[in-house]
Amino acid sequence: MSFSRMLIFFFSRLIVLITAKSSLPPLYFCLDKGYFSNDSTYESNLNGLLSTLSSNPEINHTGFCSTSLGQNDDDTVNAIALCRRDITTKECISCIDVATRVFPEICPNQKESILWYDICMLRFSNRSISRKMEIDPSMGFFNNISVPESERTQFYTALSELMDNLASRVKFADSRHNFAAGNVSLGSNKALYVMVQCTPDLAGERCSDCLFLAYDYIISYGSTGGKVFAPSCQLRYEMYLFFEPDALDMSEPPQVRPTPPISPTISTSSPPTRTSGTIGNVKKLNILFSLFM
Repeated sequence: MSFSRMLIFFFSRLIVLITAKSSLPPLYFCLDKGYFSNDSTYESNLNGLLSTLSSNPEINHTGFCSTSLGQNDDDTVNAIALCRRDITTKECISCIDVATRVFPEICPNQKESILWYDICMLRFSNRSISRKMEIDPSMGFFNNISVPESERTQFYTALSELMDNLASRVKFADSRHNFAAGNVSLGSNKALYVMVQCTPDLAGERCSDCLFLAYDYIISYGSTGGKVFAPSCQLRYEMYLFFEPDALDMSEPPQVRPTPPISPTISTSSPPTRTSGTIGNVKKLNILFSLFM
């Protein structure tokens, strides 16, 4: 292969890689909660929200928006949009804009659906969804590297303690964000990184409840990295830095003494068995998280 062809090949692969990171197919659920007709008032209201969400002042200010459009129960559309706290306003607006354009294509004529990209989420429903803690439907991802048996005690203890700390932060911190990120050393140049976030309309106690339900599910697979997307909260942990370093400064410590940890009891020898009934309708995908960053 000539040098010029090698350069063309290299840059074409580079472009594909960059494009893949910024425009991966979304994760979504099209829920069987009813359908609307074409040219109906409901469709008109939905299109109205889709066309204005990315320019909503609240999205620009906080990265979150809960809004609705409609005159009565039959045609009212409720929407929630949320961006990851550690991204820029420009990235947030861009993600929401892409999501609003993709939404009608993936869930046509369905009254309730939810879509996730790695850095933003979009929900629509004909029922009220604001200020309600909802864990279903959820989607879980786990990498293919298991925690070595000799390191499980240290790993799960560190993960449990860090989760308790972060859950306390979002429980007592500014409800406009409901976001926390942290890390802990595992020794031998290893570290564990965790990021949690709830929709800001959720009260601190309910946010904490949502996170621990997701946590209870995610650790049952014994992987060194995992992530859960849920309507009301998101949780991710890895053994490498996956969030913006400034995110550590965005996580304000609690201003009052936290209540005792309410996380599930962690076995020091192996991953605990998932509590039955905590999260239903979860899709599990074993993939490498590098594809989503």
